[in-house]
Amino acid sequence: MRLNSNVRKRWPIISKTNKVPFKFNGIQLKTKEEEIGEAKCVRASVFVPDYLSKYGDGTEIEIAKALIKPELDKVDRFLHIMHTDVQYNEFHPYRKRTKIEPTIEDVAPASVNATIAMAFLPNFITPEYFRASNALAVRELKNQLRPLLKLKTTSDIIHQARKLIATKTKWVPSIVDINPRLAEILHYVCGPYHLLSVGNLGELNQMSYERLFQDIVKVCLNSGDPLGSFRSSLDSIHIFETPLREQVFHVPGARPFTLIAKAIVGAPIDVESRVRETRFVVVDSVGNMKQSALLCGMGQAQYVHQYKWWEGKETVFFENGFIKGYVNKEDRRIVSVELNSLPLMTNLRPVLLDLMFYCRAAETGFDIDFPLYIIEERRKRYFFEYHEKHPQDLFKAFGVSTKGIVSLDCYYGEPSSGYLEKVSVCASTVQPYSIKSWDYRVGKDLTVYKKMGNREIEVQDIAEVEFNMRAPYPNGVSFSELEHFNLYTSSIVRFSKVTENLLTNTKALKRYLDDMGTGNLAEKRLKLFKVTVETNKYSMGAMKRIREEDWSDLEAQPAKRIKGIYLLNLAANPETRPGRSMAVPKRIRLANSNQYISENGESGVVTFNGKAIKVFEKKLCPKMPVVFKDILKQPLYEHFLTLHVAITILASNDYHLAFNSYAADLLKYFVMSSRETVGIFFRLKFGKRTGAGGRKSSETKKIPRIAEQMEMTPGHLTRSPSTWIRNYRLLNHHQLCPTQPVNRLRGKTLDEILVKSLQIVGIINFDNCVRRIMRKLMIDDLATGFSWSGCKEKRPFGDLNMSKAVFGKDLLKTS
Repeated sequence: MRLNSNVRKRWPIISKTNKVPFKFNGIQLKTKEEEIGEAKCVRASVFVPDYLSKYGDGTEIEIAKALIKPELDKVDRFLHIMHTDVQYNEFHPYRKRTKIEPTIEDVAPASVNATIAMAFLPNFITPEYFRASNALAVRELKNQLRPLLKLKTTSDIIHQARKLIATKTKWVPSIVDINPRLAEILHYVCGPYHLLSVGNLGELNQMSYERLFQDIVKVCLNSGDPLGSFRSSLDSIHIFETPLREQVFHVPGARPFTLIAKAIVGAPIDVESRVRETRFVVVDSVGNMKQSALLCGMGQAQYVHQYKWWEGKETVFFENGFIKGYVNKEDRRIVSVELNSLPLMTNLRPVLLDLMFYCRAAETGFDIDFPLYIIEERRKRYFFEYHEKHPQDLFKAFGVSTKGIVSLDCYYGEPSSGYLEKVSVCASTVQPYSIKSWDYRVGKDLTVYKKMGNREIEVQDIAEVEFNMRAPYPNGVSFSELEHFNLYTSSIVRFSKVTENLLTNTKALKRYLDDMGTGNLAEKRLKLFKVTVETNKYSMGAMKRIREEDWSDLEAQPAKRIKGIYLLNLAANPETRPGRSMAVPKRIRLANSNQYISENGESGVVTFNGKAIKVFEKKLCPKMPVVFKDILKQPLYEHFLTLHVAITILASNDYHLAFNSYAADLLKYFVMSSRETVGIFFRLKFGKRTGAGGRKSSETKKIPRIAEQMEMTPGHLTRSPSTWIRNYRLLNHHQLCPTQPVNRLRGKTLDEILVKSLQIVGIINFDNCVRRIMRKLMIDDLATGFSWSGCKEKRPFGDLNMSKAVFGKDLLKTS
């Protein structure tokens, strides 16, 4: 007990009691500080066990063992860890979200309450609790906590039972790959923390990506080309600005939908076929794939269920957690099953049912139909529900004998009157098999095949995969294509994304309006606008308005685009009272929100003030001038300065990405080789300067002649600094550049010249000029925060006063 107290806390908590004084012989035993949330507990010293062992009341040996048994189980589990189980990573110690395994394992979180109720109140529980309870855990709880029933209150017993079976999650420092069998090794590696059995929560990451791939498959199966649609989705969907195609290589495991993504991109696959939580790897196989059919249904509701199976002999390795083994089969008959050595009372029923399904060894479900009518989509799930309650087919598949290791209740090592005949313990160690060397191919219908020599083996049929994943999406996921916006679970987010996309894509908006007016808008496209507005009574009226309006000039009329979005949302949502066509209101409230959208765009979440469109206060970037459209395809915030044109800022709506050298070279080439562009830059800089000291509009007539006199070949960008100085003098002669002595630039490198140019710009303060240039380019939202105050001699490319704008000295280096 002293070891346990020292390891856990310096001042553990104990129940308030008068049997332990605050001090004894000068040693403080407890304090008056109460534990947060525990009004009946105070903090105590580690010497309290010593005091109670001498001056405390005695108790029965059974009660003492029941109190300390959970901690003894943890110590025992820790001392049985092999040093070979620890796999060190290349990381420094860091905190990791880990799952703390209780001493009684394998109790699902949803079964905790039912298990506790079954253990202590078996005569009062409902049938639902009876089915959800874990029989093995109920048995263990009764054995361990029965001596404490006469000493503890009901709440204390329930709390003690919950600690024995409930899984916790904590942030624990770690430098090793951990699993539930490593127990409390983290304490000795990382400092004074609890000795805990921990499990890696990589499962959460797997489930998130599996949910994402599942929903992508749903979208792709509704398209005409599922395989091509899935490939394009891997490029258009991003995780923290990284394409999903690159993220697939780092997703652990190979669950059904992740397997499809990995096979498409060619990522390593270490799991082959999977039935629920059991994976299967073919070790040796002869024969061919066969297909059978079974007529299912009742009365007039009938359908043909088709399934595939292997003809001939086959040896397959299977793994489910710590349960590993081989199954030898011939056609659809199980010959033998060899398991690794397992802890006593291990429940093997789920694994044996998975084996029956993989081998197609059950009569009910494959040879004869289920006694109840089951729709085809629920057939696989009902297979396990049925055979869980009716084990007759399980006994036929595995045989029954008077000797064996697995009881008829499917518990390993349990004494029984009968055993499963074909299940035995493997004489040698069961080794896991990897199939990373095989090549995979995905068919047009997203069925996965494995290439083995001159033939292909079907690994996974998409028709047999269940779409039942409910995990959240990975953090940072973003969709850019309209077909994927349905994946946003929030109607407000979906409305925002669809509105932004259609307001800037007039062709797509017109196509939606035309299809809606003619009634040809497919259901999957209608979902983009459904459940976005509150109770709707105006669907028919909106449809009539869409048919009557002329939508041919959407690009020139932003207000009309807003009206089109407004009418689409009303027309796509079904009326609450069909048949009553009412006049379309001027505005309507969004579903589950206090926000509203108006028809004219004067108020609400989508507005237009004559200059810019805002969606939820986010300004949309209008179409850029034609001259820049090729440069601005990528979301870059470009910063560029030359002695030819002084300064120009190019920008798009996503300006947070760092500037790279390739883009710098591209922009230099574009600017220096296009006389038209140089002329545009000069006009933007000097076109509207009037008044004293200003240049008249006639000055701009010099620009073509000046551009012709300038040497603008790309080679001068890297090889001839003297050409830069010559052109700088030429511009200075025509008073198009600030007067500065340039002789000091002779002998300088190109980078040094650019640095000096930035210093010149900083001296003459081009802030207002740059803002004017930006407004000419229709990017007022960037112009507002622009400033050159960051230009210092030691940091010539200093940070601009803009969120996330990043610059460095090497940004304008030439190749």
